[in-house]
Amino acid sequence: MARKIYLWLFMWFRVMKMVKGVELQLFALMLLLSFAVISTKDSQHGHLFFC
Repeated sequence: MARKIYLWLFMWFRVMKMVKGVELQLFALMLLLSFAVISTKDSQHGHLFFC
């Protein structure tokens, strides 16, 4: 489970390097969070992602 969190953090930092505007950064953050929720919803340990 920790590996998935590190993967999301790695993707987040890559996006932050590419995106310059604050509004676009917030939009990218919402997209990443929504994908994280979707990817962990089917897992029985999905709630651990946010702990």
